[in-house]
Amino acid sequence: MKVLAAVVCCGYASMYDVLNPELLPPSSCKTGCAPWTEGSIWRGGKVPTDAGRHCAQIGSLANSRPYGAWCFCNSTTPPPVPTKDHPLDGQTLAMRSNATGKYVSFAYTDAPQGLAGGSEWMRAAYDSNPDAMPLLFKAVEGKPHTYTLYNQWTGYENWVSFTWTSNYMRSYYGEADAAPFEFKDLGGDDHGKYVVINHWDDPRSAGKYVNLDDSTWLQTTSDQSGALVVVLEEAAGPAGGTWGYCEHGEAVPEQINVQVAGPDSVVIVWVTFEKQAPTEAPVVSIAKKGEQPKELQGVTHEHVTPAGDRTYYMHFVRVGGLAERASYSYTVRSGGAGAATSAEYTFRAPYSSGETKVDIYGDMGIYEYNNMDQLYKDCVEGTAADLIIHMGDHAYNEGDSDERRADGYFSGFQKTVANCPWVPVVGNHEYYSSEELSRYMDSTWQKWGPVAGGNVSHMKSAARKATSTATSALGALLSTGLHHGPGSVGDHPSNTSRYFSMDVGLMHLVALDLNGYYGCDPCGEQCKKAQLDWFEEDLRRANLNREKTPWLVVFSHFPVYCTGCHAAQVSGEFYASDAAETLGNGNATAARAWDKANLKAGAKSTTKASQAADETIKDFVPLFDKYSVDLYAAGHWHYYESLWPAAKGNETCLSCAEPTQLTFEEPKVTVHVTTGNGGPPGKDTFCESGSGSPDCDNIPATRMQTNEFSYGRLVAHNATHLTFQQIFNINGSVFDEFVVVQSKHPFNQPVEVVV
Repeated sequence: MKVLAAVVCCGYASMYDVLNPELLPPSSCKTGCAPWTEGSIWRGGKVPTDAGRHCAQIGSLANSRPYGAWCFCNSTTPPPVPTKDHPLDGQTLAMRSNATGKYVSFAYTDAPQGLAGGSEWMRAAYDSNPDAMPLLFKAVEGKPHTYTLYNQWTGYENWVSFTWTSNYMRSYYGEADAAPFEFKDLGGDDHGKYVVINHWDDPRSAGKYVNLDDSTWLQTTSDQSGALVVVLEEAAGPAGGTWGYCEHGEAVPEQINVQVAGPDSVVIVWVTFEKQAPTEAPVVSIAKKGEQPKELQGVTHEHVTPAGDRTYYMHFVRVGGLAERASYSYTVRSGGAGAATSAEYTFRAPYSSGETKVDIYGDMGIYEYNNMDQLYKDCVEGTAADLIIHMGDHAYNEGDSDERRADGYFSGFQKTVANCPWVPVVGNHEYYSSEELSRYMDSTWQKWGPVAGGNVSHMKSAARKATSTATSALGALLSTGLHHGPGSVGDHPSNTSRYFSMDVGLMHLVALDLNGYYGCDPCGEQCKKAQLDWFEEDLRRANLNREKTPWLVVFSHFPVYCTGCHAAQVSGEFYASDAAETLGNGNATAARAWDKANLKAGAKSTTKASQAADETIKDFVPLFDKYSVDLYAAGHWHYYESLWPAAKGNETCLSCAEPTQLTFEEPKVTVHVTTGNGGPPGKDTFCESGSGSPDCDNIPATRMQTNEFSYGRLVAHNATHLTFQQIFNINGSVFDEFVVVQSKHPFNQPVEVVV
């Protein structure tokens, strides 16, 4: 069988630019934001006419500015005066290796082995001073000869620190995360030559010297005998200005998004930061095009960050009775004193009939190569899609900087999802399940039912305790919206945000949660059984309605059949971890190190990823077959793979699916697609497990593959024709397309007659 693969597509940089005039200048910018003047960093090569001094999130710099909108400071402050303890303070210098003569700078796309590129990793490999990073030295008070370092390269201005992965250094961080480095003069005949000592307050790093690995990447892992010796020179490289992340306004709406609840309803969701908890209900003012606005009230929930120094007020208003495909404009405000009203946004309502168009993908973070720009063009500027399904892994390392990275993700994505309804699929750290959650004033509040064994006390509220497994503000925001939406309404509510269903147009959409199969969910067998029981009943009901919603589409974060799914070489816990997203889902070396560091001393993995995949297949595929599921989509693997209609593989590799036919004409089994490359930290390969694995390179049912950044689109034209396309992020071109032709729904059983 011939497997087609994509050629390398045309570069990166597909995230759009976003202006955030509602945010305040950084407190570190004493005289506010400077006017934007550097056009090269903006999309199209010039500063937008309305940019002014506004805070902005610039797509080309998303990799190095991941925490949201920022600006350059309007500087009128004179440089500091060097002192005896800090003679380098205020100087902009280049570092040169004394041994090789090579200069230290950063890589645009390359990275140390095993790490994702595009993160400004530092190395001593450059030939001239103009290629070196122009580093601004800022004294650390009370620590002689110790400085934080600020990369002033225009467009890449960031503070220098390091990652815990082999302590590699990079110019990637905000000032709060900058590492303090001591520059120790060797003295005597070597006066003017320095070794650099990391003084980050952690035993894994404190006192470690900066050194080079075998490929000249900078680390902080050595004692003095292996230290890099540097000479400092006045920098000649392109130097930009000081910048900072912008800050939240009092009771100003942010992170606005519209979540689909059903064919005629949505939940409008947003966040505010307020000194005092709101005492009134949040309000949406909404109007159908050509009509007068009306006000609807909702609920507010509270989320406190792990550091305890920031409180999110999360607001949810359910809007029902929408006219099919009609245009609605709305504004939002919290119920707090002096609350600001948002700008106006517009969306097209969901619908219960006619051609149904959905963008669908998994794994998209705040990176310059993500698919936000294409989604905006598809659903806001155009009509190629009417809603978006994001199948999990929303903002990688969402807890970074006390959850500010998740803020950056949503402040960027707001441009799209405030104007286009979407369905976020969330994982085991991102759901609510509770009989009662706190509320202030709520005219539309609905009781939330528990999932057996799934309640973990976490959230706190001014009114009463809530129960949740959400470990981040992003998880709380997404899952609470789902609970107010498809989790609690419709023909067969699940009463949880982990799994749910809804009808939209010609599709019955079902979201599943497979985290429990990979050892990363505290709920265990009770939750598995609860989901399976609910799922079978949901499918049974859906089959009674196939005349109205002929296409049954199921999705979750984890694929069932795919190249790499067998993954016998890694633990289920690693396979489902954040580390696997960066290092590779099937990376056996990384998995062993991760298990050693993260599993309790003496403990063994609860399951291998291959065992988890087998259990998933045994539990769900018979239901797919029994109830004629037309298509199953998933992410997790950072690639695209489409399979021919397929059945499970042999007992040595159940996930190595075997094709039942080499056409999509009248399939009698479910069609499987993995589309998990919407914009994650890096790409997966098709043979991470190594040659000799039963699913290296492809599996028997593999039809088409690419690991270029891309996303999917589903179009149900009518009751007999369903098109799937895979689209490149970079330019919106179609890489792959196939059409499922199905004249009989359900295809594997007679329609149940209701007596």
